[in-house]
Amino acid sequence: MRKNKRFRAMEALSCIALGGFILMALPGCAENAPVNEDPATTAKRVETAKDLRSYFDKSNGNYDTMSPEDQAKVNKITGSETNTRTAFGHMGPPVRKP
Repeated sequence: MRKNKRFRAMEALSCIALGGFILMALPGCAENAPVNEDPATTAKRVETAKDLRSYFDKSNGNYDTMSPEDQAKVNKITGSETNTRTAFGHMGPPVRKP
């Protein structure tokens, strides 16, 4: 009989804990949750992305064809050569200007 009461108590605590976890997780799942980022930070991110894209287009998406100076500049943007190569791998085809 004693085990039965302990089991029921553990079951109740588990349900309460699970319910609390779900209630805490739900607000983060909203698709249209507002993004509260400073507009200056957003502008900086856009400018950085444009710079990275310009190096990508200039090299036709091939990191190895870039000059050492350009490689150094783009690696400074991304943090490392590995990050640059990864970023280049995620970009679409180079934009060719007429």
